[in-house]
Amino acid sequence: MARRFFAASLFVSAFFAGAALAQNNDADVVQNGANNVADVDQTTASTNNNADITQNGTGNEASTIQTGTGIASSSNNNDADIDQSGARNDATALQRSGPFGASANNRSDINQEGRRNDAVTRQAGGGFAVSDGNDANIAQSGGANRAETVQNSGLAASSRNNDADIRQNGTGNIGTTLQNGLGLATSQNNEADIRQSGSRNDAVIRQSGAALGASINNDARIEQGGSANRADVSQRNVGGAFGVVSDSDADVEQNGSRNQAFVDQSGGSVQNLDANVTQSGANNLAVVNQNSGGSGNQAAIVQNGTGNTATTNQ
Repeated sequence: MARRFFAASLFVSAFFAGAALAQNNDADVVQNGANNVADVDQTTASTNNNADITQNGTGNEASTIQTGTGIASSSNNNDADIDQSGARNDATALQRSGPFGASANNRSDINQEGRRNDAVTRQAGGGFAVSDGNDANIAQSGGANRAETVQNSGLAASSRNNDADIRQNGTGNIGTTLQNGLGLATSQNNEADIRQSGSRNDAVIRQSGAALGASINNDARIEQGGSANRADVSQRNVGGAFGVVSDSDADVEQNGSRNQAFVDQSGGSVQNLDANVTQSGANNLAVVNQNSGGSGNQAAIVQNGTGNTATTNQ
């Protein structure tokens, strides 16, 4: 039978800070065994909270909720830490703002050891809110794991100054980082890093601006060791002729055979972009797209081995 732990009720008497605020709270949960569920809820205007969950066993679920639930509520300066050892575990860290608040300066760390685990971190600005200065780290060892970090902005704000790091060891893993500016927003000054060791892994980084927004001064890096891996980086503007893409770097390094690397840095105005793809092994494919016209862009593809294919569009 699953044992459910709801930390908000345990800590309310000692740390309750007001009817409309969740701030300066500290929650710590430890569970040993299988099929356990742990929830830490530090919502409303969530500020300066700490949540720590440790689970040892299989089939466990852990979630930390440090979100702004009101219209103008924010999620600021919160810290979430989830550690799970075992297989088929789920971990979720939510640090989102309300529609007109902000998700800013939050930190999330998720560590999972075992196979078939799922980890999700959401530090996005809700509605029209900004995602600014957040830090997310996910580490998974074992195969068939999935990791996703979302640091998107709201519809008319920005995703900026965020840092996302994913580390995965094993076969058949999927790592995804989203740092997009949605609606009319901009993706700016974000950093994303995905490193995978093993075969048949998939890594995706999105740092795009939407509609009339822009993708500016972002940094994306993917490293993969093994065969049959796929890396996909997009720093484009989905608004077509009206968008700006400039001063961003994308680096992909793959060691092994039958790997694929794709870098898309296209948009209406494309300037001062840098794309580098390095592949060692046979039968690899690399494609870099910096088209739509522009100036000052650099694309470099280095392939060591036989039967490789390289394509650059500027």
